[in-house]
Amino acid sequence: MSHDSNIDDNDNDNDNDNPYRPRKLKVRDPLHDLQLLRDMAIINAQVRAELGPLPPGGLPVEPKRKPAPWP
Repeated sequence: MSHDSNIDDNDNDNDNDNPYRPRKLKVRDPLHDLQLLRDMAIINAQVRAELGPLPPGGLPVEPKRKPAPWP
């Protein structure tokens, strides 16, 4: 077995030694979820204040168009 194949196999093992690498949580964090919801509410309020509310019935949907063929 060559040394190069070992490097490919062990790339993920090297990341396990890094304490600063974010880890996937096995259990959802309800406080983190609440923080994300709060952040989105703040962002949405700022956008509404800047752009105004949506028109009644939502934004108009424009049909998709195919590009004109090349001459």
